[in-house]
Amino acid sequence: VVNLYNTHRADISELGQVPSSAAGAVQYVDLRNFEFAKRVDEAIVILELRAECSFANYKRLIERIQACVQSQTAQFIVISFAHTQQIDSTAFRHIMEFFDDCVGTCICLAHCKKPVRDMLYRYQHATKRDALPHNVQMFIGIQDAVAYCLKLKAMRHALLVSPTGDIDTKALQKQ
Repeated sequence: VVNLYNTHRADISELGQVPSSAAGAVQYVDLRNFEFAKRVDEAIVILELRAECSFANYKRLIERIQACVQSQTAQFIVISFAHTQQIDSTAFRHIMEFFDDCVGTCICLAHCKKPVRDMLYRYQHATKRDALPHNVQMFIGIQDAVAYCLKLKAMRHALLVSPTGDIDTKALQKQ
């Protein structure tokens, strides 16, 4: 019961970037705890779930993402699962359905551990899908996801990519 209670109250932190002294490496830390940490870009929000993801707390994650999407400044949301060892099928199904509805927002999943990736593959098999929702990408780490978001933002700015994340072939032909 205590574990369920703690999972239900899971912390969802917004992360910011801190330059490291070691050969230009970058670290991401909780913006609330490190005043010198900065958001990477006004259009990119990095969130981190600091617990297991289950039926008890998936709504908190969805509500936090939804608040970012509704702010209309976040075009890209990176979600770190670095502290998440498990995700149950109920939570995963609802989160993926929510991601399907986030048209115009690119969602990047980072630090997905093997059990989380396994749930993805089971979801794909059960729903007969070949891939994640069109606006969702998976990355090994946060920095890879951020680099992708910055590149996609530049491409969108150059009118090569539509707001849904699809490549605009007509704009490419004009280039």
